[in-house]
Amino acid sequence: MAASMLASWQPLHISPTKRSVLSRTLSFTAMDFRKVKFPDLKSWSLVDVAVLLSLAVLVVTHLPAAFESHRVRQQVAAVLPLAANAQALVDSNALKGVAFDAAWAPIVLKNQAAAVEIAAPTGIITLTFAEIGGGGKSLKLIPMMQADAGLLPLAQAGKAVAASSRKIIWVCTSSLTRSRDPYVMANKGTLESKYAPDACRHRAAGANKL
Repeated sequence: MAASMLASWQPLHISPTKRSVLSRTLSFTAMDFRKVKFPDLKSWSLVDVAVLLSLAVLVVTHLPAAFESHRVRQQVAAVLPLAANAQALVDSNALKGVAFDAAWAPIVLKNQAAAVEIAAPTGIITLTFAEIGGGGKSLKLIPMMQADAGLLPLAQAGKAVAASSRKIIWVCTSSLTRSRDPYVMANKGTLESKYAPDACRHRAAGANKL
């Protein structure tokens, strides 16, 4: 069989034109390859290597933290619509003169590991997160009312605020909330402010809305 194949073999003939094109292509490819400059590691100093390693360490250590921070913020954001529903209910119950948590059933979100509760005597709404910061961290929405003497807790406003001007001012609080009002400071949330909505961070100066 090999003998028959050799007998039928014909030499490959390339025309002068094709040979010229092929030759130029190969020469250009070789020239382009020679132009590629690879880093000469021998010229690197210890400082260069140290800087490169430092950058690599920063990337490796900060990426997981950034991802975790984003995940927690998403988890908090998913619970906020329920807090808005609770705010509307407290406002309605305050106008009716019934318990602030009337017709409210505490909500537990298993997929978000969070719970939303309304305190009957004060109307304070607590958003508790079971898987953030070791568990039990919370945002607290404190209902206040504007009176002549300043902001008063909703439960203490009573007749100090005229019925026509009753409008709840919600103060959203987290761990870094600062306020001159001792009532706000005594009832503020414990969730790290970096995970909280903008309205729930730092100073509680007045009306904060989610």
